[in-house]
Amino acid sequence: MDKGGFLPEVLLRIPVAVSSLFSSFLQFVIPLMIVSFVVSGITKLSDNAGQLIGVLMSLSYGSLVLAGLMTFVVGQTILLKVINEEHTLNFAEMSQ
Repeated sequence: MDKGGFLPEVLLRIPVAVSSLFSSFLQFVIPLMIVSFVVSGITKLSDNAGQLIGVLMSLSYGSLVLAGLMTFVVGQTILLKVINEEHTLNFAEMSQ
């Protein structure tokens, strides 16, 4: 028995591993379920459902690309001014 527990650490790792795998599975499946419900709801709305889905997907992809570009610009302009050479040299000395 390790660290005063009731069970050996080896036996405790099994439920932790199963819990981690199940959590990863849920994080993958739940967004897919949400998208499928939204798409099925849109298709029941009208005859132009395919166009509506295309417009919505284009808007979401465009906003994703715009957010990525904005993050890149902020990182390249503002953050590089905040982190000057003196701080990076001190960090390099500390890591050695």
